[in-house]
Amino acid sequence: MGENCGLTPNIRPMRPEPCNLNLDPTLNLNQPSEDNTMRIAIDLPGDFVAFQGEQTIRHDVKLSYALWLYQAERVTLSKAAELADIDIYDFMTACKNSRIPVIAVDRAALNAEMESLPG
Repeated sequence: MGENCGLTPNIRPMRPEPCNLNLDPTLNLNQPSEDNTMRIAIDLPGDFVAFQGEQTIRHDVKLSYALWLYQAERVTLSKAAELADIDIYDFMTACKNSRIPVIAVDRAALNAEMESLPG
């Protein structure tokens, strides 16, 4: 039950379950690392890693986190693409595939804009 950190949909545990997401113990979070990055370790079954491949998992996790940050409006489109380590056009495609709008304009604002155009 600890594999999903107690985050089973629609079920709230009576007490928190231990989570298998661990920060690198060698990190000093008060000072940036030499390359100004933070490393996070996730415990995954060996057969899963062998089946998926370490690089694929690394890419998918970075992309998923970048998509989540972008959808939550915590980063810009370009910053999310940078975090995912892909170009902005590939990130826009990932947004489309995940049904995340890249341009968020409501219909009323768009109509008002179009009505203000000459001709």
